[in-house]
Amino acid sequence: MVVGWSHCNRPLGLTITFTAKAVANARCVLTLKLVRLAVAILVISLAMATLFNVPLMTFYSIIIGTNGGGLRGGSTGQREPPSTNSTLVRSIQFETIATGALSRYYTPENLVIDNSATWSDVWTHSTTCRYECSPPPAIDFNSTTVLAVFLGLRGNDAYEIQIVNVNQIGPKVIVDIRITAPGNNCVVPTLMTQPFDIVSIPKTTASVSFKAQTTIHDCGSL
Repeated sequence: MVVGWSHCNRPLGLTITFTAKAVANARCVLTLKLVRLAVAILVISLAMATLFNVPLMTFYSIIIGTNGGGLRGGSTGQREPPSTNSTLVRSIQFETIATGALSRYYTPENLVIDNSATWSDVWTHSTTCRYECSPPPAIDFNSTTVLAVFLGLRGNDAYEIQIVNVNQIGPKVIVDIRITAPGNNCVVPTLMTQPFDIVSIPKTTASVSFKAQTTIHDCGSL
């Protein structure tokens, strides 16, 4: 007696004869198991991808080794270099052109000078002479940039301004300025001053920022 199957999971009898229908039924059962396994793998993959916060396809590529070798090891592809938040800092050498306590800049100014016309005007205002002033120092602006800082009008000669560091930080040039001011206990004569400092650096086309820090000079107790 040959017993057939009307459905994959509903036998019509207790005895099964190895026939074409029995083979078909076995294939159907195997297919169902494979489908269940695939669903289980998908659920686990979704859970793992969510846990590690990566896209599902990226997670698959890591598992099967298509992204730099994955868990399988060995790959001719190149890994991306690790990312870093560190920024390269390069010190820039500078030379002092002029520094002093008297100028004709009565308000604070930070200047980047890259041409002769501007340089001539700045030099004229950085001196207190009115007639027959000395010409500005010769500057080759093809290879040099000039930085000038002016503190503006102050009430005594205890104030100073000085460029202390010039650094290339990433795409920017940062100029560190130190401002020295007298403390409350300092006894200094009243004298109107306009401190300034002018330096040259190798030619740059980068964006320049100035950062000032004030240091109070403590003259001690009265």
